[in-house]
Amino acid sequence: MVHELWLVGCLPAIPRAIVLSSLLVAIMFGAAHIPNPVLMAATTIGELIFSEAFARHRNIWPLALAHTAGAFLIAAVAPASLIHNMRVGPGYYFYRMR
Repeated sequence: MVHELWLVGCLPAIPRAIVLSSLLVAIMFGAAHIPNPVLMAATTIGELIFSEAFARHRNIWPLALAHTAGAFLIAAVAPASLIHNMRVGPGYYFYRMR
C-alpha cells in the first residue's frame, strides 16, 4: 500500500496521470508476485482497482481491509496445488504438498 501513496500521491492530479500511475502500480504489484500466475493475475487486477479507488478517495484503510479479505478468499477457495499456498519467488519452486 505504500507504493500507492508514493506513486499515485506524487503525480499531478490530472486524469491521465492518475490512470497511468494506477496502471504502473498494478503492473509493479503483479510483478512482485512472480512466478505464481494465479496471484500475479489476481493482484494485478485487484491493484488496478485499489489504486484507482485510492486516487479518488485517498483513504487506505478500506483498501487494506479489502486486500486482506481478498487474500483470505483466494487462500480459502483455490486449491493449494494451484496457488502453492500463496508462495512467490524461489519458495514457489520449492513448494511441496505434504
